[in-house]
Amino acid sequence: MARTLVQDPTKTQPLKDFWLAHKLPNEEDSQKEAAESPSDGQAKRRQSQGSPNGKTRNRHRAVSTASALAPPGQSLSSHHPALSLPVLLDTFGPLIFPLYKAALLRKRILLVGQAPVELACNFVYDISVVSCIPSSVSDLLPLEPLPTRLRPLFAAGVHDMATLAQGSRDINPSSELTDEGMGYGWVACTTDNILSHKDHLFDTLVTIPPSYSKQAKEKIWPRVEVKKGTEIKATQRDLRRYRTLRRELRRFPSGHSPHASKYSSMEQTSDLPFENAQETYDDASSTLDTQLAEPQSWSALAYSSFMWWASAGEKRTDLDEEADHDAALLRHFDNYRGDSPDRPRSARKSPGRSPGVEGMDTSPAGLEMTIIGYFHRLTILILKTLSDIIDASDYSDEDTDDVGNADEDGNGGQKRRKCTSKDLEDADAVYVSSEDMSRMGLDIWSESDRHFVRELVALYWGRKTDVRGGRVECCGVRIC
Repeated sequence: MARTLVQDPTKTQPLKDFWLAHKLPNEEDSQKEAAESPSDGQAKRRQSQGSPNGKTRNRHRAVSTASALAPPGQSLSSHHPALSLPVLLDTFGPLIFPLYKAALLRKRILLVGQAPVELACNFVYDISVVSCIPSSVSDLLPLEPLPTRLRPLFAAGVHDMATLAQGSRDINPSSELTDEGMGYGWVACTTDNILSHKDHLFDTLVTIPPSYSKQAKEKIWPRVEVKKGTEIKATQRDLRRYRTLRRELRRFPSGHSPHASKYSSMEQTSDLPFENAQETYDDASSTLDTQLAEPQSWSALAYSSFMWWASAGEKRTDLDEEADHDAALLRHFDNYRGDSPDRPRSARKSPGRSPGVEGMDTSPAGLEMTIIGYFHRLTILILKTLSDIIDASDYSDEDTDDVGNADEDGNGGQKRRKCTSKDLEDADAVYVSSEDMSRMGLDIWSESDRHFVRELVALYWGRKTDVRGGRVECCGVRIC
């Protein structure tokens, strides 16, 4: 077709034939529905509205960042990078959650691997998409400008070192940043190992094992680390969440896409013991615990031992509720198969919505779109919970100020003015309890999750945070 057009540009019939053979069905109807969609119009109006600090929202949204599900009548093409999402889960295992948190914090994430780079570039796209901020919660974030999506740079090399260095927010913090700027991080992949020795170029380094490592007797996992070689591991909560996610994904039809055979090796190559769902749910002897997850803290061990003693060895119901909380993020998709004998009893009792699923589309979607929707719902849950905590803290402080200022205006204080960045920096620290951590699906015993909350609130709200983790007390005295 290209040769024909080069020889004679007027012969456009091959292009017309190609379009008729490969165009989407009912294209005009789909475009008409999209143009008349109320949610789309509302989203555009929200983007043009001013933010609390007086700056105008001007965010460029792609289809993948605007919705977790494909538009009606459309499906992923055979070469779409999102088809590698199941492979991403299988490659990283529970480490996908620390990687997701780093992307949500808009860190500079560098994936180092070997050629070919197609799969690594697809991983770059996947990480960028799963960590984007859904439009339903973007208005809850007061500071501007903030990118709704981590910028994907795809393949980078030695010649891109100057560009990669611009992604640091410490380079020129006084400069004006935009959504398209580099100041809010990026995700990229490279085959140049020399970049992994340049600590000033990245915040999170991911070393992907070579393709021939699949032939090893034991699975070789990627290595995720920060500067100075400190390895990042999944929390015990991430490990349990990942097992629940893998079990729940089995309820979705596998034949969702006619073009997914290219990335269909997930179930064949998986080393996770999920043939028996109940065994996966209860198994604690897997090598995943020592290789990929943080060791259990003494406080968590003391608490679990006390609960075992207090319940006379019975199974803890809080773990069932935790699994149901995670599984609820995948429900209410039309291709979800509902209850099955493998499902925990507590999950079968309460099929209600998980907090944070409001505003999410529930139209039919394939496995890849379901995975994206899962992470978007998790993002909504975290950001909405933190927003509610901060709003409650602000209202409490405002009520206290109103008592002292009641004699100034006679109506219980002055009107609340618009919040600026300086106001947020000078505001009191926000208190986040261990119950709030549990509601967000985070590990109350993990220091890394507490640090994640501090960074998240500082980035999106500009506030300091006092995060209270789990503790063991006896008669009001803290033991550990």
